[in-house]
Amino acid sequence: MGGDLADVRLWTGELERLHGRFVHRFSRSEPRESALAYMQGLVAPLERKNGWTLAEQAGHSAPDRIHRLLNRIDWNADEVLDDVRDYVVEHLGDPDAVLIVDDTGFLKKGVRSAGVQRQYSGTAGRTENCQVGVFLAYAGARGRTLIDRRLYLPTYRRPPSIEHVLHWSYWRRRRQQQARVSHYKRRGHTPPETAQPSGQRPLQY
Repeated sequence: MGGDLADVRLWTGELERLHGRFVHRFSRSEPRESALAYMQGLVAPLERKNGWTLAEQAGHSAPDRIHRLLNRIDWNADEVLDDVRDYVVEHLGDPDAVLIVDDTGFLKKGVRSAGVQRQYSGTAGRTENCQVGVFLAYAGARGRTLIDRRLYLPTYRRPPSIEHVLHWSYWRRRRQQQARVSHYKRRGHTPPETAQPSGQRPLQY
């Protein structure tokens, strides 16, 4: 979702009320605050939306808190989704509402993301290297919204080897590190890793 500044102001109060519906799913204050900041960033009028831009929108100096929320902190996304569905029924409930199922392809250049292979993509209109997400929407006279999602996992001819899994994990951490360094350089700052004394090793993930 996007919008202009007026839209963001209108959304702010309602986002906080929605956030209050599932804030109990997080055991500590940091992920509670990060969850709200993440939601506010998603509806903000940003040209690009990624960990860095959402962190800057929230006033963070780096995307670490957003990354921890999405990758490391223990919380159950399905339980949060249950809370969101209750919110949707409460505000958009309609006896004549319908459920809409549709899939969307996410084009990929590599092969290391979960579910990636050459398969038909409705987005591209042809067979491409991509992931496929399946989404469930609720639509009625009072409004419409997404209420569920799944990543389509194709059946592979053979399971990936442990070496492939470990290589993917290393590759993902390496890409994250490269993105951090690139971000600092674009803004004319010295990356934290290169600013350390030569006798110390960089931060390991």
